Amino acid sequence: MNSSGDQSSNVPQQEGEKIARIALAIAIPIVAILGITALGFIIIRVATDQSESAKLVFNAVLPLFGTWEAPSWRTSSLVRISKPQAEA
Repeated sequence: MNSSGDQSSNVPQQEGEKIARIALAIAIPIVAILGITALGFIIIRVATDQSESAKLVFNAVLPLFGTWEAPSWRTSSLVRISKPQAEA
């Protein structure tokens, strides 16, 4: 029970909320990857020394993409997390 006295945390999620969470979990990484990739291309294209800029962009972007985990792409893991656990 929270401080206001209601039990809203025990109310099951609405179907619309589940869909919104899944859509956000898919859309945010896709938009971020596309934005970072586009920014990298722009930086390389406007640079005077494109080979050096390509190295710098690659060295900055590769570790960034490598740290993102694959589960953010799987919606089944999100659905599994949102289901209430059975009490023992």
